[in-house]
Amino acid sequence: MQKSDQLTRCYVITERLDNLLKLWAEQNDRTASAELRQILEREAQRRQPQPESKPVTIH
Repeated sequence: MQKSDQLTRCYVITERLDNLLKLWAEQNDRTASAELRQILEREAQRRQPQPESKPVTIH
């Protein structure tokens, strides 16, 4: 599957989350589906393992 391939998913959410999703979508001039994709993409990037940083030695 390529990055541009799209799937259709169906989820059950609470009325509170649905209202928040609609509000955020409206604020960002997006559809609720587009807003949810954006939220998921940000979370996926946040959860990606970060490369280990090497200790810095100051002389």
